[in-house]
Amino acid sequence: MKCYRYRAFSRSGIQKGYLYASRKKDVPARLLRRGLDCISCGFSWKRSFFSQPSSGAFLSFCLYLEYYTKSRIPFLEALQDIATYFKGAFRVVLDDIVHDLNGGDTFSQAISRYPHTFDIVFVSLVEVAEKTGDFYTSFATLTSYADQSLKEKEQIKKVSRYLLMIVPVVLGSFLMGLFYLMPLFLDFLHDASYKPSLATTSLVMVSQALSNPLWGVGIVSAGLICFFYRSIFAPFPKMILCIDSLFLRIPVVGPFRVKQALARVFYVLSITLESLDVIKSLEVAKTSIGFGRLHHDLSQAIQSITLGKSLSFSLGQSPFVGGPCFFLIQAGEETGNLPSAFFKSSALYQRQCHQTMEKISLLLEPLALLFLGGLLVWMITGLLFPLYESFSFDDAIFS
Repeated sequence: MKCYRYRAFSRSGIQKGYLYASRKKDVPARLLRRGLDCISCGFSWKRSFFSQPSSGAFLSFCLYLEYYTKSRIPFLEALQDIATYFKGAFRVVLDDIVHDLNGGDTFSQAISRYPHTFDIVFVSLVEVAEKTGDFYTSFATLTSYADQSLKEKEQIKKVSRYLLMIVPVVLGSFLMGLFYLMPLFLDFLHDASYKPSLATTSLVMVSQALSNPLWGVGIVSAGLICFFYRSIFAPFPKMILCIDSLFLRIPVVGPFRVKQALARVFYVLSITLESLDVIKSLEVAKTSIGFGRLHHDLSQAIQSITLGKSLSFSLGQSPFVGGPCFFLIQAGEETGNLPSAFFKSSALYQRQCHQTMEKISLLLEPLALLFLGGLLVWMITGLLFPLYESFSFDDAIFS
């Protein structure tokens, strides 16, 4: 969904604001529904790319919805009041939703136009609430879902916070030394006819390699591919599966990613199976993760269930689902208590993820210090020692 900045006529004069729409030509029609005559509109890249609310703001939004529906306040009035608690792009999205509701749309239809803000889990549970009329239960479930998502992100931030503070400073200093000091040092070595050591030779080689702009382009391109490979290779699903298989071979990171994805899938299944059928719940869980291998396994499980196989058998075909979780799912299927079985399985993987993050956080600081210390020792032995030896040699000649 793209954001457009508009200017329009109204009864009170000219109005300015922001509006979300799929295409630019949809903006005048949506403004007419609000009683506004569009003068001009233009794409707002800032609000389009930074429209997703923070996890904390989204959790607060779910809590407000839960409290207001429990108080039996009219839903439209409650949503108008909730929108006043937020600012920025999220406030614009909520104002658009209020206008859509005034125009006759249902809440699920209005929020489905903003997939970057409200994911399929949110939309699916709202659709169930509209069918059953039990908004409080659905919003309470969404609150727990948002709280779980916030905890997952906080775990990752806790580990990466130290690296984000220390590593850029030291690496920046190291690269500055390579780019600015090494050329001067090479001129000095040439004039002093000094035989370089192994550390000095390696520093010179790295400096000359990094001074080539092709290396910078290659490193930036590799980083972009690693972070956005799903969007880049979207037309080639087999390529995404191959890249995911390579990520799984990375020690600690690969198994942690699998456990985190399984914890999310099982948690989504535990909250959706209470109100949705099995196939719909699996489809919602499949779209809630970005792990290609597990995404493919869930697609295979849906096909297996449509052929008449049981849920435990279909999920058990995946190499990632096994051990105690498989037996919990099997027992839940036999007793008719699948939501509880999936919740316990999710809690098991969440506990394992938490333990892994604790181990990583304990090992990360000493490993980072060793790495950064190694860079400093390399720089000192490659730069300062030759300078010291050349000065000592000159002193010996003059004495």
